[in-house]
Amino acid sequence: TLLLGFSLSFSSTVFAIKILEEYGEMSTLHGRIAVGILILQDLFAVIFLAATTGKKPNAYALCLLGLPIAQKIVWYILEHSRHGEILTLFGMSFSLVAGYQLFEFCGLKGNLGAL
Repeated sequence: TLLLGFSLSFSSTVFAIKILEEYGEMSTLHGRIAVGILILQDLFAVIFLAATTGKKPNAYALCLLGLPIAQKIVWYILEHSRHGEILTLFGMSFSLVAGYQLFEFCGLKGNLGAL
């Protein structure tokens, strides 16, 4: 039942951010809180899925804790991609390519990185 409850609690972060952006509510308090909750939810999903695979990650997995440091670079790129299509393309390619490869390098399933 824990797995079923956990899987039902996930929401599409990208979809919610896109809706908040369309209505111009990304900079409001409730928009920032919603994005923060969705990101934490995604992080817990990755931790849960990594823990349930039964594989032990290698030492490079600790490097994943340094991802918040890369936030400035990602925000710089996002600020310069002002068109919605480029923003969507960047998000998809970043998660599918960079996220997948980073998690594979750390000994975790690449699918978790694309999450």
